[in-house]
Amino acid sequence: MASTISHEGIVNKITPEGIEVVIVSQSACAACHAKGVCGLGEAVEKIIQVSVPDAQKFYQGQRVVVEMNESEGSKAVLWGFVMPFIILMIAFFFIYFLTHNEVYAGLGSLLSLVPYYFVLHLTKNWMRNKFTFNIHPLRQIIDL
Repeated sequence: MASTISHEGIVNKITPEGIEVVIVSQSACAACHAKGVCGLGEAVEKIIQVSVPDAQKFYQGQRVVVEMNESEGSKAVLWGFVMPFIILMIAFFFIYFLTHNEVYAGLGSLLSLVPYYFVLHLTKNWMRNKFTFNIHPLRQIIDL
């Protein structure tokens, strides 16, 4: 059985394309009682579009669990972090080799990511079909 990655979220809205779920990712220190004083705690909202055939059984504001196969999570990390890093490094060393100028190499390597992210934007529908999410209502356990 394949292991899954799961996150709790809240149904933001229901669209013809599926259900839009807001997931709040928190750093380890975001739950710390001193985060207000130190200011290092951070929480980031992520919006995920989940295609489901029975969207009518969900409602706005409902707490849900969104799951994805771990292997698909690895593919997402590859496309989102590893590939841009490789492009950045190759571009930096290539431009530095040609110019022997660190400033040009740094700026050029950053600019080399523009076409990469533009291509990702153009292929977002194709990418959306490559990653499948499962969604189900959050079952809350009540302690008596």
